[in-house]
Amino acid sequence: MTRISERELVLPTLMLLAQVEDGLMTSEIGRLLRALLQPSGEDLEILAGRNDDKFSQKVRNLKSHNTLTRDGLATENQGRFRITSVGRKTYEQHAFYLKEVVEFPLVDAAEVLTHMADKAPLVMLDETVREGDLRWRAQEYRTRSRELRTAAVEHYSSNGRILCEACTFEFAAAYPLVGKGYIQIHHLKPISYMRGEPLKVDEALKNLCPLCANCHQMVHKRRPPLPVGGLKAILRVAYQYKGDTP
Repeated sequence: MTRISERELVLPTLMLLAQVEDGLMTSEIGRLLRALLQPSGEDLEILAGRNDDKFSQKVRNLKSHNTLTRDGLATENQGRFRITSVGRKTYEQHAFYLKEVVEFPLVDAAEVLTHMADKAPLVMLDETVREGDLRWRAQEYRTRSRELRTAAVEHYSSNGRILCEACTFEFAAAYPLVGKGYIQIHHLKPISYMRGEPLKVDEALKNLCPLCANCHQMVHKRRPPLPVGGLKAILRVAYQYKGDTP
């Protein structure tokens, strides 16, 4: 069963606090985190003698355990949390991990948050935007094996063709000049759960699945990722290509 640890709530919470000027109440943090992380399984079990679930308790523990304040990540006054300079720096330095926790790229986060239920109280801190600035970032991240990707493409190809396991989309057929041999490789067991243990290639391939970009995004709309079989069950698409596949 799925279980989100209290520690896993820290970075998403800092991301929320970084977007508001006046801070957030614990109840607001809980509502936003629930919409963002979409808890399931054990986290939705109702606590004995209460009418809320384990996920709500973990959010409350951010205050009762001083999870944010003891390391200077945020200040708290009468239940309202405000991010500190230390918290903002921590969020910026470790933002990469949010893709593994939240399961979508950070560039999508602002759009998703603005569409949350009950009109999330997010504030634009600047009325202007800048793009294209050069910045240097040092951060930890989980590596992916290029050799394994190459092996997966070869393993799942047939007669020079490789199709999306879910919807059968083929990049080479849709984009003849640039799509040949292209596909995205999905990890059935999320890479965030791995610890760099060595695996034989044939064993590692069992955890991989070829998906098109659309299907890959859709399986990661849920946490844990939606099973590929589950995605296939709700698909409503059919592809017809003009001419022969190159």
